[in-house]
Amino acid sequence: MNPRKFSLRSLLGWIVKKRPVSVISLSSNKHGCTAARDRVRSGIEPLEGRIAPAVLLNGHTLTYSDLDGDNVTVTFSKDIFDMTAVTLPAALQAVFKFSAGKAHIGASNGTDDVAQQLQLIDLSAVPTKLVHGVQQSVVGGVSFSVTSVVNPGTAGDGFAAIGAIKAGNNALGSVIIDGDLGQIDAGVGTSKVGLGVLIVDSIGKFGTTTQGTTPTPDLNSEIKGRLGRLVVNEDVKGFIHLLDATNASTITQRGTIGSIVIGGSLIGNATVAPASDNSGRIFAYDIGNVSIGTDSTEGIFGGGGKKAGSIEALHALGNVTISGNVEGGAAIDAGAIISGGTTGVVKIGGDLKGGAGLRSGVVGGTGNTASVTIGSTAVPHSIIGGSGESSGFIIANNLGGVHIYGNITGGTNFHSGAVFANGSIGSVIVDGNVTGGSNTNTSSGSIEALRALGSVLIGGDLAGGDGAATGTVVAGMSLGKITVNGDVIGGKGANSGVISGGQNPVSTVKMLGNVTIGGALIGGEGAGSGALVSGGTIAAVRIGTALTTGSAIQGGIGALSGTVFAHGGITSVTVLRTVAGGSGAGSASIQAEGTIGFVSITGNLTGGTGVESATIFSHENATAARPIAGNIGTISITGSLIGGAERSGLIEADGALGRATIGAISGGSGAFSGSIITGAGFLRPGVTGSIAVNGLIEAGLGTHTASIQVGGRLASLTAGGIRGSEINVGQDLGTLRVNGDVFDSTITARGQAVHALTTDVAIGSITIAGDILNSKILAGYDLAGGAVNADAQIGAVRVIGNWTSSVLAAGVIDGGDDLFGTLDDLPIPVANSARIVAQIASIVIDGNVVGTAAGGDHFGFISERIGAFRSHGVALPLNAAGGQSFEVGTDGDTTVRELLIRR
Repeated sequence: MNPRKFSLRSLLGWIVKKRPVSVISLSSNKHGCTAARDRVRSGIEPLEGRIAPAVLLNGHTLTYSDLDGDNVTVTFSKDIFDMTAVTLPAALQAVFKFSAGKAHIGASNGTDDVAQQLQLIDLSAVPTKLVHGVQQSVVGGVSFSVTSVVNPGTAGDGFAAIGAIKAGNNALGSVIIDGDLGQIDAGVGTSKVGLGVLIVDSIGKFGTTTQGTTPTPDLNSEIKGRLGRLVVNEDVKGFIHLLDATNASTITQRGTIGSIVIGGSLIGNATVAPASDNSGRIFAYDIGNVSIGTDSTEGIFGGGGKKAGSIEALHALGNVTISGNVEGGAAIDAGAIISGGTTGVVKIGGDLKGGAGLRSGVVGGTGNTASVTIGSTAVPHSIIGGSGESSGFIIANNLGGVHIYGNITGGTNFHSGAVFANGSIGSVIVDGNVTGGSNTNTSSGSIEALRALGSVLIGGDLAGGDGAATGTVVAGMSLGKITVNGDVIGGKGANSGVISGGQNPVSTVKMLGNVTIGGALIGGEGAGSGALVSGGTIAAVRIGTALTTGSAIQGGIGALSGTVFAHGGITSVTVLRTVAGGSGAGSASIQAEGTIGFVSITGNLTGGTGVESATIFSHENATAARPIAGNIGTISITGSLIGGAERSGLIEADGALGRATIGAISGGSGAFSGSIITGAGFLRPGVTGSIAVNGLIEAGLGTHTASIQVGGRLASLTAGGIRGSEINVGQDLGTLRVNGDVFDSTITARGQAVHALTTDVAIGSITIAGDILNSKILAGYDLAGGAVNADAQIGAVRVIGNWTSSVLAAGVIDGGDDLFGTLDDLPIPVANSARIVAQIASIVIDGNVVGTAAGGDHFGFISERIGAFRSHGVALPLNAAGGQSFEVGTDGDTTVRELLIRR
């Protein structure tokens, strides 16, 4: 035998204090009785193993024996029967209806005093009393109790079962049933209180079997006005329905419940049928604090009918505490805690489980909810979506906070296994994982606020499912700080496994706050899956840890999977491992329609097989009311920038780039892969502060790979070496320093955006610590390789190694033979200024100048003026007059040539 939930003795103190007679005290165990049940009787002692007579002892006390032999006493708080009335026998039989025998007065008799079920207490049949010439009810406001005691020698369990109580047009004080109550009606339109207190062991435990056939049996209790307190020791399977008390069409009192304590469970009928509708349901306009269950096995269990196993307040609901699970059923709103207005603090000790019914296994409603807690630190529990739409669901207009000590697991239907607010959510903590469902329906396993979402902490993974927008954290306006200790993983569904803020198109506030992901951001099969997205700005993003293995950002099959994307700017992105593109276009990319302040990657930025995968891209917004340039502040890549498919492994700014520091750059198989491009937009020329590549810049198999295309000025470029690359600067290049070799490469710069009166320095200085081979360095050439500036100049040039089959030219084009250093070389026929002389300040080659043994080629150092030239320690006799030409090197195919200065 399990112990009873609580002693009814302790609950009797809740009853209103004024009573004409003493109130019965009860102490018992659940499903049985204690060794000594302490009772205070009024005028009767229990019979030893004998049937107690169904007799009225006085005007307020009746005794009888129930079907299993217990001695039962019904005690009213005042005399409601006139013991001298001639009509008393008929009145007794009308008020008390038994399954066998009948209530009577006088001595016991074998015909009436049998083991019997009290099927009905019909207080409307109590005779009225003449008061001041008017017949009035003597029942109004009366309290009564039904107590039971085990009759030794019988099979009694110490509990009574009352089929129904009909108060008629009367309000009642307190009603205490030491056993099960099938149904009760009470209340009158002229009274605010319909029933003061209802204390029972259970409600509807035996269905309608205890009620007989007249009136038509049901489990629908209707109370007009206010029910002060509802206390149930065990389970509720019937329907407690509070109605408004009305008098002449005027509402006297809304149907409200002051507080509810249920020691067992609220249980809907599991049979899938209309007959199960409203079973195990409590409904009122307002409901105060609610407590259901005392251990983990007890809670709210939805049934097969509409609203079966539910508690619902039309207007407001107080604090709610459930010891075990809240489980949905097969029909709409089955297994639910619902409020049409405000809801207090909701604590569920077990799981919130969705069922097959629409909105089954639900907490919330259309008003504001203070907070919802599922499980505890000691015993974690979860939200689990079902097959019904919006099942396993927390919903409110505004939610103060949510703490799930276990997981949120999506079901197989829309919004199944989810937390949702039509307005804002203060904070959400999920100690475990948030996982989208396995079906193609949308938004399962999600956390969503249509307005603001304050902060979110997920202790495990955020993982998308098969449906679109599954396994997501979304705010229509601002999403504050969010931390995911595990991975963010895209699924098969589009936009699954996503953290998103500011997606409401009419919102004026669009932002995603600080994001920290302890594991990795992993794209999936769905487009946009495994991503961080904002309709506006994104604050600081941090992904991975020093202990993270593999890629911290990994693109997937889906386009834009595994991405960080903002329709506004991004403050910073820190990635503590590699960023690797996938097969999806744009996968594993960091993109903003605005400024990207800072990006740090401690591993590689590696393009995948998808076009534009593994890119850092700031787009301009030229159509905005205030046009926004796509600028990037600082980029730091400890590893390498590695190209793959076309434009993958790419850094691109429509506007300016402040500074980039990269370990090495390697081109891939696709055009422009492993490259840096700035100033491709219309708003800014792409001015770049500095680019420092510690290792080698090396082209791949594709065209224009490992290239640097700067639309504006490049203050400085430093590289460990350059192989097969194209470096093109739309304005001037301040300094170029290569700490290794330059092979098979082309370096160009156009010139200054605004030149001085007599100078237009396209390249400020050049230092190459190794050799240069099969390469060209050209001043006065635009990004497309066109000769556009005859005034372009180059500062001091020094090559510590050898100069082999290469060209250095300023303001010059080759002639008809397509060879530099020959007699047909000409000044560029564009942007000639009479005051500016195209020149190279000085050239120092510490090694040798070498051509090729083959014929048909030519190389050289060409400009209108060359200030000085020295190779292998030998200087040429250049003078100020200009127009000189010298063959240098060992193969007779390299010339130092000054064109005639233009006048």
